[in-house]
Amino acid sequence: IKSCERATYTFINELEDGGKVKIDSVQGGSGEQKDEEPEEFTQEAIMKRRQRMKELLEAKEKKIKEEKMIAKEEEKKKNIVIAAMKDDWKKGDKCLAFWWEDKNFYKASIR
Repeated sequence: IKSCERATYTFINELEDGGKVKIDSVQGGSGEQKDEEPEEFTQEAIMKRRQRMKELLEAKEKKIKEEKMIAKEEEKKKNIVIAAMKDDWKKGDKCLAFWWEDKNFYKASIR
């Protein structure tokens, strides 16, 4: 256990000092995992990965926002009211009147 603790502290100190740490393989409960390239654990490499992940997350959030805006615009298009084409309205004619406050149509008659 002491050798593991020493290795851990050495690893942390190397990272804090900006040193490069090369990992050839990892063994653990899930078995050995090998990457095609050894992952670099310098402060600079960690910051680059962090920035790349931040950019990917921002791009994903931007895409979701754009999709929501497109869906909202399509919903607006569905709700566009087409004016009646009838020109000869007479008193007492039945129609549907649009109420702007709740955006609903109600039965009405021409006065």
